[in-house]
Amino acid sequence: MKNKHVKTYAVLLLLTVVFITGCSGKAPLTSAQFVMDTVVNTALYGGSDEDLEAISVLLSDCESQLLSEIPAGAQDDLDGLVSETGGAFDYRIGRLTELWGIGTDHARVPSPEEIASVLDDRMQIDPGAYGKGYACDVLKDYLKENGIGGACIAVGGSVLCYGAHDGRDEYIVAIRDPRGAASDYIGTIKVRDKTVSTSGDYEHVFEENGKKYHHILDPRTGYPVNSGLTSVTVVCGSGLMSDALSTAAFSLGLEEGMELLEKYGAEGIFIGRDMNIYTTAGIDLTVRDGSK
Repeated sequence: MKNKHVKTYAVLLLLTVVFITGCSGKAPLTSAQFVMDTVVNTALYGGSDEDLEAISVLLSDCESQLLSEIPAGAQDDLDGLVSETGGAFDYRIGRLTELWGIGTDHARVPSPEEIASVLDDRMQIDPGAYGKGYACDVLKDYLKENGIGGACIAVGGSVLCYGAHDGRDEYIVAIRDPRGAASDYIGTIKVRDKTVSTSGDYEHVFEENGKKYHHILDPRTGYPVNSGLTSVTVVCGSGLMSDALSTAAFSLGLEEGMELLEKYGAEGIFIGRDMNIYTTAGIDLTVRDGSK
């Protein structure tokens, strides 16, 4: 890996998901709802309560759509990523995901025979690797069409930073400490009109016979990804690709994941199990003590 493409931070905490820090000035309109199997937090800088309600409806529509079909215009991008990663990313592993049941009350470790029986069945989609990012794109279109000046919308692990707030066009996105409380974070980045998505081995986990298993499954092996990473955060203009790329890069591992983001013109933050943070050249991470 060439040094000019990566900056490294050694820290004692691990990066996981992102959240939006508070902004000064006029208070935004806010709402929270549980949809798409996650809590969605919305902050609008402009607009009205009717816009909050419209956003709620759009999210519910997205949830219904994603369960039954691939969004129009998304399949080519997703298929391209399957090819680019050599199958390390694949959105068609719905049967494998159901077999493991991670994140449900019936999670279990399937037998090798069960895994082998579904590995070649790529007929059932699993929107978990792109759906929340896609929802961010849908909401961004709504914000543009309705002249809303700015918004921070967190759809689970994908956060849309749109437009301006308090006369500024940058949002501060805090990198959460997964071992602490929800408000604990290790550092921040500044984001302008992008979606930030994180994939990590901490989100849905279960334990069986003393061993922990996480929910990001390797389509090539049928088992949870073992890439040496604990999380990947991707910053990208497309919510769909931000979400999908974070999963793909997590599956590929540090070096190949870095190369993948470079090909797609995205920026990222990688956390290894050695507790080191690696960033692409375009990421300017300010750690909590103020250093960079």
